[in-house]
Amino acid sequence: MVKKKLGHFASALVSLLLRKISVSTGYKEFYSKEPLPEDIDLYLKAILKELFKELNLVKNLLMYSPEEIDRAIRDQCEKYAINIPVRRLLPGATVHDLLNQPPIIQ
Repeated sequence: MVKKKLGHFASALVSLLLRKISVSTGYKEFYSKEPLPEDIDLYLKAILKELFKELNLVKNLLMYSPEEIDRAIRDQCEKYAINIPVRRLLPGATVHDLLNQPPIIQ
């Protein structure tokens, strides 16, 4: 039941962040003298970049330790029977496989 609630929390959080980004992007476009980008891919990449920036900010505000994040990742991998190398990248940290799986491509 707790994991179901966490899934709803994550979904609601991403939904709120996307709404915030779309509103702020709309205001920027309205008040900006610059035309909108013609390429929709560039536009969507900019929105995704902003979403990940906001998610990173929220993650830092929640102050989860790297061990707690690793444990949550391992739990989800076990739940969904994921048996491939899983890596979490942190600035200045060495890269390691959380599940200790062999590389897919050597």
